[in-house]
Amino acid sequence: MNASQIKIFYPELNISGDTNVEVSGIEIDSRKVKAGNIFVAIKGENFDSHTKIDEALNNGAIGVVTERDVSI
Repeated sequence: MNASQIKIFYPELNISGDTNVEVSGIEIDSRKVKAGNIFVAIKGENFDSHTKIDEALNNGAIGVVTERDVSI
């Protein structure tokens, strides 16, 4: 599946960049991100994984879903 196909199911997503990149999986734990994954950053009651976006990207994430605007 690629990002443009994901957009079909979630039209409210704002996707920028190459939407033809193949997505191999979705992960919410930045430590478990593998090449080709999309990282979903979630702000929980005790932890805000938006602080781990750089780690996810360094681990091979090709995209990030966030709850707020972030600078990458």
